[in-house]
Amino acid sequence: MKRTVVKVIVVLVAVIFLFSAGFWTGFSIDFLKNLIFNKEGAIAQGGEEQQGIVENLSGSIIDRFSLKPLEEALDFIFNDYINQVSREELLAAAIKGMLSELDDRHAEYFNVEQYRQIVDSYSGTMSGVGIIVTEDEEDRIVVVMPVPDTPAFNAGIKEGDIIVEVDGNDIRNIALENVVSMIKGPEGTEVMLGLYRPSEEKQFEVTIVRTRFYVPNLFSEVLDENTGYIQYIAFQD
Repeated sequence: MKRTVVKVIVVLVAVIFLFSAGFWTGFSIDFLKNLIFNKEGAIAQGGEEQQGIVENLSGSIIDRFSLKPLEEALDFIFNDYINQVSREELLAAAIKGMLSELDDRHAEYFNVEQYRQIVDSYSGTMSGVGIIVTEDEEDRIVVVMPVPDTPAFNAGIKEGDIIVEVDGNDIRNIALENVVSMIKGPEGTEVMLGLYRPSEEKQFEVTIVRTRFYVPNLFSEVLDENTGYIQYIAFQD
């Protein structure tokens, strides 16, 4: 189990460094270097009294903190909790709990499927409903525009609509990337969006069948005789 935990933590470190614009508060860079690279030094400094302290990839010992309470909690809940819960779910919850302590809205954990969907969005095509969204200053998920001739466009979703629910789940305080991964999904499946339209002061729901479509990333128009407008959305492969 220790080996699995370490692997997940190493993957998490890679993901956070890729997607976080903030700092790892309280996490020592020296500790990370020792954990991955300084195998011999850690072994030389370790002793029998350090048994049970967190081990790095080679099995050497770092005297920073013990993971034993976490392992005991995982085992206790997994073995004795009245409802069935997987170790993967518990581990994901533990990781999210650690990230919440950072108070960094840019530090997020993505599972394999969520990360795959994020990478897929860079390809120029995707399976989803066909909306471009952003996060405003109040951390709300706002529709920038529905892509023409997509399910969202045909369902009447408009620029400025605010997404408040996905499949009945309140998405407040959920990172933009995670909301996008919730909306996307296999072609032919359904997703229910709860939206609020400020211009009409109304809240409504739409159920949309996902489809695969091309994601435009460049829009342009001539505003007058001397002015052209170009909007570039995002980088793609």
